Amino acid sequence: MVIASLDHVSKIYRFGGRRTSLREDIGIGASRLFRRNSHAPDTFYALNDFSLAVSQGDAVGIIGHNGAGKSTVLKLLAGITTPERGRVTTEGRVAAMIELGAGFHPELSGRQNIYLNSALMGLSNEETGAVLGDIITFSGLERFMDMPVKRYSSGMYVRLAFAVAAHVRADLLLIDEVLAVGDASFQSKCLDKMNQLRDAGTTIVLVTHGMWTVQSFCNRAVLIRSGQVEADGSPRDVIDTYHRYDRIDLLNDVDFVPQAAAVVSSNLNGKPADSDVVRMQVQVRDEAGGVRDAFDTHEIMHMLVAYTSRQEIADAMLVLRVRRSDGVAVFAVNNFGLAAEQTRIHREGDITARLGPLMLVPDTYTLEAHVVDRNKPIIYGSASATFGINGSIGKADEVGVFYANCEWATAKVGV
Repeated sequence: MVIASLDHVSKIYRFGGRRTSLREDIGIGASRLFRRNSHAPDTFYALNDFSLAVSQGDAVGIIGHNGAGKSTVLKLLAGITTPERGRVTTEGRVAAMIELGAGFHPELSGRQNIYLNSALMGLSNEETGAVLGDIITFSGLERFMDMPVKRYSSGMYVRLAFAVAAHVRADLLLIDEVLAVGDASFQSKCLDKMNQLRDAGTTIVLVTHGMWTVQSFCNRAVLIRSGQVEADGSPRDVIDTYHRYDRIDLLNDVDFVPQAAAVVSSNLNGKPADSDVVRMQVQVRDEAGGVRDAFDTHEIMHMLVAYTSRQEIADAMLVLRVRRSDGVAVFAVNNFGLAAEQTRIHREGDITARLGPLMLVPDTYTLEAHVVDRNKPIIYGSASATFGINGSIGKADEVGVFYANCEWATAKVGV
């Protein structure tokens, strides 16, 4: 059963600041009359002839670059905005957590806003009263329930909003990247609750840049590019497609080459001289040789690059770079220090590397492999693989990028 759908939907937004006078409106209207192009330059398509159907019980992760149209999809499903063309339909009760503070009145207390927010989602006062205690307990804001929410921090807003959305017994739950505002422990608590809701049959549509969340939580992923569906299917396949499209953008960075071979990056413009000279596939494996897509923080990871090449390349160098889910480059290594014969690219071969212990905090990471020329700005081939880091080696908050090895000692002072 389809519980939500967008059928050939187009949504147009207009550039420009807020107009405050009739003179401005008349001037802008007159200028549009004389434009030959019906699509004026002060407009753009957030979605263009976009279609998507979500079945009951699905957990759908929507991914894509900023500005691709992801949040617009949620706003249309939530009824916050309407399309210029096409039809949007939803079945049952819809709970949305899209914009920070949406549905809250700043002058009202947290308790009053629970009733207000619930009413906007279709609950009666009696229904809200029945789950009020659960909402307050889940939010962890018992001490602040009678404080006006205008004094809440962004994290407190998120706690209250998610607590309400998770307890209104919605048929369709819409969640945007706003969850990222919360602290790590509350994000984990939210994911546990989302798992419970999904297992109970709630349909969930999630917009996120956290690929590991999509891969571990969702049964389906959708990639949006320039307002259209680019890929729709299993999370693993769609994430791989996302990273393939992302590869050229990543190569626009000049930091992936080592300082010892800075000449390679001096004039690099992100357009490979011959990007299909070397065709590559990357796998990440454990110590036993098994292919893995997730590791614990303390594990060793083995990287295998299998390649075929149209020609032998004597002055080759392999660069490995690991990126976090938000695109931040975590570290890069290369085999520049090896003898040239050891880095030569043959017509066919394998390259292996042993990385670790990684000591990375839980997140989704991308391992990029690039074959470049040692002395010239040429990229012969690139490939990538996505992996997740889960678990923890301690009880501390999982912040930053790496866990640092730390040895403690205590001494008793005095008698």
